[in-house]
Amino acid sequence: MEEKAMPALSKPLSDEFDRYLQIMKEDITKEACRIASKDNAQGISFLHLANAVKEYVPKHGFGETAYRRPRSPWLLSVFSPPTLISMILAVVFGAFGLWAILGSQSDKISGEGYLDIAKIFAGAIVGASTATALRGKD
Repeated sequence: MEEKAMPALSKPLSDEFDRYLQIMKEDITKEACRIASKDNAQGISFLHLANAVKEYVPKHGFGETAYRRPRSPWLLSVFSPPTLISMILAVVFGAFGLWAILGSQSDKISGEGYLDIAKIFAGAIVGASTATALRGKD
């Protein structure tokens, strides 16, 4: 009976897997050192490593529970970057427009220009939000 060849991991997946294993190896080695020093041993033996793994697994688990990607900032998990930038610019140009229109030296023409730019960015917010909703957030 012929065995099927296992497909190779993609480079990004392989790198992520290696990083995950390196983290586990460091943690288990630290635990094995602690166990070996408790036993007053000269070095770390296979038995110390086995006991370290037995203690590591219940505390940390494997797979999804053991490793999570670093969290992105909260605001970026709620809004996509183009939406966030458009919101900031809409508020800034809206404030400039209101300041120009309501200011003591009111220049209604330039104030309306700022408000028009703010409206453009408000439209960009709608477009970016729609695109994010249709695409689906990662």
